Amino acid sequence: QVYVVADSPKTIAESLSSSLYLAVKQYVRISDEERGAVERSLRKFPCPAWVRVKHGKYKGDIAQVFDSDLPNDFIAVLVPPREFPYSMPSGSRSLLDRSRLPTGDAVSDIQRGAEVVGCQYKGERYYMGLLLKNIRRDRLERVICPHADDIKLHLQSGWNQSFLKATVVAFSMQFLRAGDWARIVKGDLSSTIGQVLSTDLPAGSLTLELILSGRREETDVRLEDIKRVFHIGDTVRVVAGPYLGVEGHIIQMEDDVFRLCQNVSKEEPPPDDESIQIGDQIEVLVGQHMGKTGTVRWLPKASNDLWFQDGSSSIPVPTAAVRRIPNLQTLRFTQDRGYDVKPGDVVKVVRGPEYPTKGVVRSVDFLSAHLTVLSEIDHSLVNVPIGFVIKIQNASLDSFKKDIGQEVFIVRGDRKGYRATLYSFNSKDCTVALHGQQRTTMELKDIVTRLNGVMLEGTDMISFCEMRQKSYLAPQPRSVTPPPEKVSSSSSASINSSVPSSAWTSWTASPEDNMANNSSIPVYFIIGPLAWLMNKEFSSKFTTYHAMLKVSPSFMGGRLHNRFVLTACPDPFLGQNGPAPEGFVAVFCSSNGAGAAMQHYHISAMDLSPAPPRKKNQQCIILDGSHRGSIVNIAKCYLKKNTVDITIAPSTLVNLRFDQICLVEQSHMTM
Repeated sequence: QVYVVADSPKTIAESLSSSLYLAVKQYVRISDEERGAVERSLRKFPCPAWVRVKHGKYKGDIAQVFDSDLPNDFIAVLVPPREFPYSMPSGSRSLLDRSRLPTGDAVSDIQRGAEVVGCQYKGERYYMGLLLKNIRRDRLERVICPHADDIKLHLQSGWNQSFLKATVVAFSMQFLRAGDWARIVKGDLSSTIGQVLSTDLPAGSLTLELILSGRREETDVRLEDIKRVFHIGDTVRVVAGPYLGVEGHIIQMEDDVFRLCQNVSKEEPPPDDESIQIGDQIEVLVGQHMGKTGTVRWLPKASNDLWFQDGSSSIPVPTAAVRRIPNLQTLRFTQDRGYDVKPGDVVKVVRGPEYPTKGVVRSVDFLSAHLTVLSEIDHSLVNVPIGFVIKIQNASLDSFKKDIGQEVFIVRGDRKGYRATLYSFNSKDCTVALHGQQRTTMELKDIVTRLNGVMLEGTDMISFCEMRQKSYLAPQPRSVTPPPEKVSSSSSASINSSVPSSAWTSWTASPEDNMANNSSIPVYFIIGPLAWLMNKEFSSKFTTYHAMLKVSPSFMGGRLHNRFVLTACPDPFLGQNGPAPEGFVAVFCSSNGAGAAMQHYHISAMDLSPAPPRKKNQQCIILDGSHRGSIVNIAKCYLKKNTVDITIAPSTLVNLRFDQICLVEQSHMTM
């Protein structure tokens, strides 16, 4: 006697192999009492295992079983935290960042052997960024194979690598089909490649056709013992991640990372399947039940009969004795609008094996006329023909109301790359204001919201800046024009004698200079007191250091005149407000209001000058002389003379004027 949890005998029959299907003689629905007895015998979760939290703050989250032997029917699980012991935007989902916890005795290590695997802080225990929680057994449900997107933070943490790898393999094997190629990775036939003839997912096995010693042979292999093989040119579909649903063919493979060429086609999709499906309305044409109509409830395999619902009765009739009554509400292709469906719409499957699934559309593949629906019952992803669904509700904009007043990113148009504040929106456009500017109207497709509110830091931020720089076209190549020659002191021309000797340098043009003009990175031209900001001796320093600058009284009516600002890092011309216009610098400073929030500006280089030092031990960069480009500490500061002593070596002091140095501060991203 075998106990199975299923919604109908049809579901059980479809999951059985051919041999088992013929062996099953009867399906019996058990009583609630018997079901309770069976479930109580299986209450203990294996460890490790995946579970879904059913109640409370973590409802819907996927967790790993850490310890299933706790008293009082509690289970210890690891789950991505929803609350953090430091400031985070509301609704953030990420792993704990230990570097943001205080140093000292407040934080203690969690060790396994000699390896540090986590930390304890304020009574909470974290394992590789995952929070350890004790939850009652009745508030958890077992998940055999979660979707890869639902465990992405677990994958990032790396806790229990072997278990994570087995989960990803099990998830990917759901998409293995006859005709695919696979490599055996264990056993005597390891490294042998064969073609899949059939799969038996419930049994965890498949049949491969191999060529051994010139002969074709079939062999049964466990799913965990094989690895899917892809080739250049294969047509594939992305089944998880931000590109879910994208189809294309492979044009490059590097280890486990594939580069795809996305399929695009305007051809009319194939016609809907006219065969009878579960959920169809049918009419009996001949026989004992002629004239009766109802909904198809079951289509057994290898059978010429179907069962349809007539009132409270389920009636079997020959498939050949009925006709399908078309459902005029299902989505259909039209020449003027195509398929009227998009991600976010709520649909219901009214025919086919997935009947009567209801949920939100995650992706649409117009080429094959299929869409992916996230079931509202078990949160599984199902792929169905577009013609098998009816639309219940258009995508709602209500979910974006929480973004009003929040920061958004402009991704198209002449303001591409800038950040703005969202004030209102409708089905077509929205009202935003670039920081420090008036409100303007833009199309919805031109802006995007944050994914989860988490800011990029460190190397991630540097990589993002490099990526964003490459998304802008470089200006037209400019001729290499030397600066004006320095006029000698005997000349009658009027030149301010206070300009330091470093203002003019010798000019040479090399092939590298011309190549730089043709690069894909935007070229910035700075004149005035900050001309040194683009010199090679200094530019590399400002990827890890902020230059400290003084603001002219002419900027914003002198609001920042008595304060110093810092250049953006790692790119002084790419800040929180997007790329700075030519001749401007991206800077920031703390506000004077409560909370001292950071404010970001684009300020003309003509309104900025190096910040003068005020005391010893401040860090500065040398702008002139043989040590130019060096970042050093100030040994002594002479405010009345406007000079400083710089320690170049333990026994070497150099005296420099204020206009020969600029204060700097190391970026927190690199500290």
